Amino acid sequence: TGSQSTSFGWLGEKLRGVQGLYSLQDLHLMQENTRTISRAVVVGGGLIGIEAAEMLHSRGIPVTFLVRENRYWGNVLPREESTLIERHIREHHIDLRLHTSLDSILPGSDNRVRAIRTSSGEEIPADFVLLATGVRPNISLAQTSGIKCARGIQVNQYFETSMPSVYAIGDCAEMLFDDDSSLIEPLWYAGRSHGETLARTILGQRTAYKPGVFFNSAKFFDLEYQTYGIVRNELHPGQKTLCWHHPDGTKLIRLVYIEKAVTGFNLLGV
Repeated sequence: TGSQSTSFGWLGEKLRGVQGLYSLQDLHLMQENTRTISRAVVVGGGLIGIEAAEMLHSRGIPVTFLVRENRYWGNVLPREESTLIERHIREHHIDLRLHTSLDSILPGSDNRVRAIRTSSGEEIPADFVLLATGVRPNISLAQTSGIKCARGIQVNQYFETSMPSVYAIGDCAEMLFDDDSSLIEPLWYAGRSHGETLARTILGQRTAYKPGVFFNSAKFFDLEYQTYGIVRNELHPGQKTLCWHHPDGTKLIRLVYIEKAVTGFNLLGV
């Protein structure tokens, strides 16, 4: 059942020209909604937001990009990575507004969005608004079926739900561990591994899921990004880091380590 776009109940979020971006249907709607527009606003400082800004920019549509935090993707990236990406976004002529929250979405005469208002009271004209403020597991079907859910559809290490012969993997699944912690992995690479693991169980070879070394990749316009292992936005006790910048300002390599053991890498532009 995947995920669904997160909504925060903003005034005007149901207006024409306002949408999220998760499914293929959302992409088709975006193509329709942006056919004749002159200006767009993207709300949310994650990966979907930057990809949407790039799509709009590639079609010659001016974009204002609202990020609530004081740096781009600050809940994931260390400050140096955020700074490099922020510069890259602005070099591609995106109007990046850090520390700026959406207050409301304002209607025009035809029930279509005409502008947004920020939390500081500024009005920014827009005839298209993309709400890229994250996703959450789509659990409504499981809930109405009596399957145990919390943040997601609860599963054990074999992806078994509370109902016999019903499994959950991917964006909608919340894996429970013996120490009462849980994990949701809304990543393509993880979803592929979930499917390969569960296939063995369904074919008679009951197999536990082993997450392995974390990996993710993305692109910020033409800037490649990979992360391996665990690299947090702030160092935890006992962790140290080495961060190398290329003199041209477009490449970065970070190592995070504890004593003599490397525990994570970030690569930008490499």
